[in-house]
Amino acid sequence: MSTKKNVLGGAGIIAVLLVPCLLIGVLGVMILLAASIGGVQSSQMENNESLNGSNSCASTTSAQTGAQNSGVSDDEKVNNNIRTIIGIGKGLEISETGIKVALVTAIKESGIRNLANDGVHGNEDDGGQWPAAGADHYLNLAKKSMDLDNDGSGTDHDSVGIFQQRLAYWWTGDANDPNMVASMMDPTYQATVFYLGTDGNGGLKGKTDVWNAQGNLSGDQINTAVQKVQGAAAGTVNEAQKFWDQANAYYNANADAPPMAASAILTLNGAHAGFGGGGQPSQGSAGPAFRPNCQDKGGAGGSSYTGNATGTAKKILDTAFAQDGYRYQWGGGDVNGPTDGGSLAMWPGVTGFDCSGLVLYSVYKATDGKISLPHQSGAQESFYKERGWIYAEGGGESVPPQAQPGDIVFFGGSHVAIYAGNNQYFQASWNYGEAAKDKDIGLGAVGRHWTSWGRTGGV
Repeated sequence: MSTKKNVLGGAGIIAVLLVPCLLIGVLGVMILLAASIGGVQSSQMENNESLNGSNSCASTTSAQTGAQNSGVSDDEKVNNNIRTIIGIGKGLEISETGIKVALVTAIKESGIRNLANDGVHGNEDDGGQWPAAGADHYLNLAKKSMDLDNDGSGTDHDSVGIFQQRLAYWWTGDANDPNMVASMMDPTYQATVFYLGTDGNGGLKGKTDVWNAQGNLSGDQINTAVQKVQGAAAGTVNEAQKFWDQANAYYNANADAPPMAASAILTLNGAHAGFGGGGQPSQGSAGPAFRPNCQDKGGAGGSSYTGNATGTAKKILDTAFAQDGYRYQWGGGDVNGPTDGGSLAMWPGVTGFDCSGLVLYSVYKATDGKISLPHQSGAQESFYKERGWIYAEGGGESVPPQAQPGDIVFFGGSHVAIYAGNNQYFQASWNYGEAAKDKDIGLGAVGRHWTSWGRTGGV
């Protein structure tokens, strides 16, 4: 009995002695785990802090949020910025490929986040990189962006916003304009000047050919386009291709983004009104220019179609030619004729048509109101396809095979025109052929690849 008691007592003593050891061991493991987790958190914090470091451009590849290939970010602000870039692009009739170049640029520059700038002096005082107002002026202005709604900050010169555009070079107005910083922190403004530049004739549309391109681009092509607009490539060829894949995902997930009006600030400060870069006045008149033979207000002073088209095709061309002389206006035109463009207008007080507005009016009038097209070139192409009125799909800058005068030709959702014969189109286009600066309604080459063509009402 006593022996058993002694044995049990010994086991109890051993158990009592082992319990603290086990507890110490468990605590040790927990401490090690905590240290490991803490290290990961510390590393993550350091990575997050690096986004606000000395070079916003260098940090942006890690600034992307959300699943890389989902096309949807876990940051709602980023999603909104994506839709703004797409919407402004659609409103300006930029092709899907061109819009994706814009997305690539924003991914590379800011992770599509609206970054402020702390205005801290770095090596920005080097000569030749600042306008007359100087580094101090623009860096002090940049600091004001920290007081505005933002998604982080960087210190790359005086760059701000989703495209990290510099205050010194991307503002359309005066260097002392009190609205400069707030306006340039607006994603709508940043997207608009990326596509058009500060004078309306630069940016992606004025400096590259990809704004109306179709299909995928190579890494070299992406870098060349971004370099021409932004002044810096998207990175290595492989990095550019990765950005392109993400831009594809973002675009596909937000393909339903509606067209948006471009920033009116460009109009107020002189863009599209004969102003050159930096807001300095050059020769020109307010609003889009007329060709020499155009009459103010167009309409009755338009031209006449003299070709051999018949039936509905002739009526479409007769109606379109009668509009020769009206000015180009984004959002312009409805079933009743030219309009001021409403919320999409770029030039206040200018009455006219955009490309799809001219087509919808011409078709509506030619068919006595029986065919009412939507007001967007991509939607019009879908309208024709759904009714079996599309007769060829393909590409190339030459006129589509077997196209006849009066046929409607589509250019990848970024443009639509009426074929007028003799390898010419009648169109509303602010950028066509040799008349690139003659932003009105008339005959001209398109200078971009067609994707399909159709005949109103079928063959």
